[in-house]
Amino acid sequence: MNQNELTFESGNLVVDYISFNIQGLTDPKDIAKIALYLSNSFGFNSQIKENYEDHFKDLISENRNRGKIAFIRFSSKFNPYWTGTIISFPGQNAAYLYKLIKKEKIDWNIFDLKTIKLGRFDLHFLRKLKTTDETDLVKMFMKESYEYAKSKGRKVELEDNKIGNILRINDRKSSNYYRVYSKNTFLEFELEMKNDALKSIQSIFFSNSLIEFEEKMTRNFYRRYKNSVVLHNYCTDWLLDKLRKLQKRQNVDNYLLTSYLLNIELRSFAEKERFFHFIQFLSFIQNCKRSKLKDREVYQIVFPVIDFLRFSGRDEKSHYQRTKILKIIQSFQTLDPILEKLSKDCFRSSVLFPTLQIEKKGKRKTWVVTVDIVKGVYSYTYPFVFPASFRTYQNKYDLQVKIEILKSFASVEVEKRIYITDIYGSKVLSNGDKTRIRKIFIELFNELKKNKYIQPTFKLISSSEKMKQTNQLTRLLLSQNKILLFQEDTNYQI
Repeated sequence: MNQNELTFESGNLVVDYISFNIQGLTDPKDIAKIALYLSNSFGFNSQIKENYEDHFKDLISENRNRGKIAFIRFSSKFNPYWTGTIISFPGQNAAYLYKLIKKEKIDWNIFDLKTIKLGRFDLHFLRKLKTTDETDLVKMFMKESYEYAKSKGRKVELEDNKIGNILRINDRKSSNYYRVYSKNTFLEFELEMKNDALKSIQSIFFSNSLIEFEEKMTRNFYRRYKNSVVLHNYCTDWLLDKLRKLQKRQNVDNYLLTSYLLNIELRSFAEKERFFHFIQFLSFIQNCKRSKLKDREVYQIVFPVIDFLRFSGRDEKSHYQRTKILKIIQSFQTLDPILEKLSKDCFRSSVLFPTLQIEKKGKRKTWVVTVDIVKGVYSYTYPFVFPASFRTYQNKYDLQVKIEILKSFASVEVEKRIYITDIYGSKVLSNGDKTRIRKIFIELFNELKKNKYIQPTFKLISSSEKMKQTNQLTRLLLSQNKILLFQEDTNYQI
């Protein structure tokens, strides 16, 4: 399964603060040398002070410079435990410095690699607030996250001031310190990392292995926030999306993958079948070998039709099934009605497959498909991964139930909703057919529950709006109620 690179850019994470601890750096001449290098080469003005209690004095102040950094010198006179200097790059200065580091513009020899360490590294994510009437939802998120962190024995503070709420988690001196607060039309999620949080990445950072560095830091950012705030509020929809795409699943090559699904109305069996085959096809091509076409953002994949037949659970020896699957694959070049169901921009094109060719090859005259696939589609990381049993269907009722489960599950919200009458489809069914459908439905939900895709508790709402909670679905309960509510299991392992 393809995974997009885990980078600050891909996660919209902003470098917000960087500091370096340089042990033994106390000589004013050596400090001035570093300050001059940063000023002349990159336009940083600088200030300096002795220990935390002193006041800052200008070290370098040039009108042409746009950056501003700070030196704090610790001498043995004031601190017998550690002597040296801390160099701090706050806010945009940190973001600029990190760009320079990525471009390999920094001469680390100026700092002495034997004694320098990364002292602190901050990242933040800005969640856009769409409307002003979301204030109450933000307050609810803050309050629920406060209670959640407190229930886990964390030190937590929730401050309400004129600007808005500020949530602080952990002590400021801890290795991971969190702040969440409103900032103009955004909600800012900050993570301040130092001490133990940076131990394992020191050598990676200074050896300029920044791909690995960003992967580790980004994963840590998501993992830490997953365990610190509530996930069922809209304020963390961005985090849920990342966690879903990073979750570890076993044998994912045989599973069914899907993106978020928009409001779908598939009326006929043919529409349902074509839509399902398209999802099967997107899942299947994730495991195919690719070759990149020259000078184009397109990959080419070649595979025997029989491989897709096996993946989709069809009889590979059946002439009827081969003919049918060939027609289905050919139909994927005109996808507009299907693409409207998928929510991501990479699917917003009727030319996902610029070239699709089917021909007989080899001595055995085997049907082989050659398809060019837009890079964004092939490389897309799907948020939802369903068990292998969802990859195929046995009959029209099995397909109907699976599509309704996919529609409800593949949504942004943690709490999912299924209108039970929808699992029967639009046609009038006999009681026997309804019983068969309920049996399929219960078996699939038991599998989702067993494999921890969903929480073990369900809520059912009757026609009279009465709610019932249960740990076990039955055919009787399905026949007596109109809505089923269930929760996605958000204990993602990343």
